[in-house]
Amino acid sequence: MGQIRQPGTDGCLTFKCATDLSSRQYRVVKLSAAWTVAACDAAGAITTIGPIGILQNAPDGSTDSELGAKVLCTPGYVGLAEAGAAISTVGRISCDSVGRVIAAADGYNILGYALETAGAAADIISVMWLPEGHDANVSLYTTGS
Repeated sequence: MGQIRQPGTDGCLTFKCATDLSSRQYRVVKLSAAWTVAACDAAGAITTIGPIGILQNAPDGSTDSELGAKVLCTPGYVGLAEAGAAISTVGRISCDSVGRVIAAADGYNILGYALETAGAAADIISVMWLPEGHDANVSLYTTGS
């Protein structure tokens, strides 16, 4: 039977971890099975199951916990993400091959928008999760407010 889970006021849903995601906080994750996420391992122009959101917590490493991964996945909500390189202008983002956000190049899947710049890889920046095809006129909310 199907499950209905509603996002919290921070735009996040909780998922089971397919693998140890304890070192993947603030990186993009993808759906790997029913209510289960795994590290996103495909850059830019994704051809398989695409990203579902950005991991906002550091799960304990267990794959047994049914609700271990807190994922920002509601379009229009703001959270944190790890940059994969310097991001010199605010604007459209995609992800690199290890799930860090990067400035989107032509032909890349748009996952959202960088709301601030990143000086270098590993910087943590504010982003809006708004995958291509979603309405940009949604109400804005921020995590941790």
